[in-house]
Amino acid sequence: GYPKRLRQLANTINRPQLPRMVSRFLYAQDHPDIPLDNDAALPSEYLVDPRVFKFVHTSATSTYYAPSDLSGINGMRRERIRSTCSWRNG
Repeated sequence: GYPKRLRQLANTINRPQLPRMVSRFLYAQDHPDIPLDNDAALPSEYLVDPRVFKFVHTSATSTYYAPSDLSGINGMRRERIRSTCSWRNG
């Protein structure tokens, strides 16, 4: 499986910038109307400690309304989204 700590996960998937990317994502979720330059410093409350525990989930469920596909209950659809380590020869 994947490592449980963010820094180790970043090293495993060869993305050393992952902790910074997570911090920027969290900031963008809280402030969708404020554009963030690549070089902009984030407020300290959004900086993620790379030593913290994180968990990688290899699947998720999405429920959504698809008016063009009424085969479900009035267009409601549910799908399971899966990912694997070997996706595209990874």
